[in-house]
Amino acid sequence: MDTRNTKDIFGKRTHTMMMDTVGVIPENIYHHLAPWGMDILAVGKSLGAGSLALSVPTANGKDTLVRLGGLNVGQITYEKVADGPVRAIFRMHYSNWQPINNAAPINVTEEISISAGKYYYQSAVTVAGAPAGTKLVTGIVNLKSKSSKEQTIANCRVLSTYDLQSENKDMLGLAILVKSNNFSSFGKTPNAESEVLNTYTVSMPVSAEFRFVSGWEKSDLLFTKEESFLKYLENESIKYGSTIIIK
Repeated sequence: MDTRNTKDIFGKRTHTMMMDTVGVIPENIYHHLAPWGMDILAVGKSLGAGSLALSVPTANGKDTLVRLGGLNVGQITYEKVADGPVRAIFRMHYSNWQPINNAAPINVTEEISISAGKYYYQSAVTVAGAPAGTKLVTGIVNLKSKSSKEQTIANCRVLSTYDLQSENKDMLGLAILVKSNNFSSFGKTPNAESEVLNTYTVSMPVSAEFRFVSGWEKSDLLFTKEESFLKYLENESIKYGSTIIIK
């Protein structure tokens, strides 16, 4: 419910459920490595681990990138959809958001789902009332990554980083998987003088779906090498690209 809408990553070293105590019990300081894990991502003013923004056309013919959230949103509502041992789903509803002055309000719903044993979450975003030409934008923080990789794998477009970029100063791979029919372009934000900074971006149609992958070496030995992280992305992209979502 952070008004910045900057998604973070809590890296885990255990199968035990932890989020009902981490951040609730004061002595469980999640910025320090503990037996369960820790907060492993510095996000600053970036889009962190797949946060949302809109690229909105303006009257002067230039697009402006506006982060979802903040004081210009009328109301933010949390809705629990499913909560079980295999899958959890919730929706965030953002109503009457005015991303630019003198524009009609926009309504946004993001449905996030996570599944047991997976190193990603899936986001399905619906936007109503956006101006013509608006794009949905998500991204990966690049505060500590030296470069990004852009790939086409099967029916997916993949943006990824792999570097010594965790807050524990060890290896962390991050990626966004987008089906080709949801993909518009890759990009990068400025590192100063902008509302959104330090981010490798993916632009999509105004309502779209994507997956955000996090591979921390202390969660799984699979992620101790870039080659094995990229192989994991290849396998997941092939599976995701062939998946038909039925609601």
